[in-house]
Amino acid sequence: MGKSLVETLIEKKGYKIFMINRGKKYWNHTYKGSKEVHHYYGDRGCYIEMEKLIEYISVKHGFDEDNKWDMVIDFSSFERKEIKSIYRSLNKKCKMYVFISSDSVYDVCDPKIRREDFIKEIHSVWPENDKMIEELNEDEEYGNDKLMCEEYLLSHVDLNDFPYICLWLPDVIGPYDRSGRFWAYMKWI
Repeated sequence: MGKSLVETLIEKKGYKIFMINRGKKYWNHTYKGSKEVHHYYGDRGCYIEMEKLIEYISVKHGFDEDNKWDMVIDFSSFERKEIKSIYRSLNKKCKMYVFISSDSVYDVCDPKIRREDFIKEIHSVWPENDKMIEELNEDEEYGNDKLMCEEYLLSHVDLNDFPYICLWLPDVIGPYDRSGRFWAYMKWI
């Protein structure tokens, strides 16, 4: 999805795009030579490294508290420590942070809530029973980690300094999906 978003923004013209990734090969070749895309490597799991990288990029390209990043879209934070690192790095430096979460958060929420006809945003809450939380986490670690990221934003972030939104996307299938979902779906069908 991130790659598709960048390609769409390049086609529309007029956007300055700053990508930070961990150096995965499939990203590297696509944007070489593009004037719109500034590509950096960084480890969001190490908050000191991320803070230094964001500061470097900000100084190099003229971003500060008066000239903030318009939007940061985060497709790659999967753990609480990564969200904490992003928050520490971008606090007071962006107008809007978009955390791409997952509909998998509902798999670790109270099962009574999930039985309703429609799941609502307010239903992404932990069960009250610690044993049930552990059991659900064993089956759905990804959803658990994404919900922990959301919980961090909700409980630690001041929206005045760091406006954010969480988007819950359904399962995505595409050429860069390494989950094997496509074949599992074909088998189910």
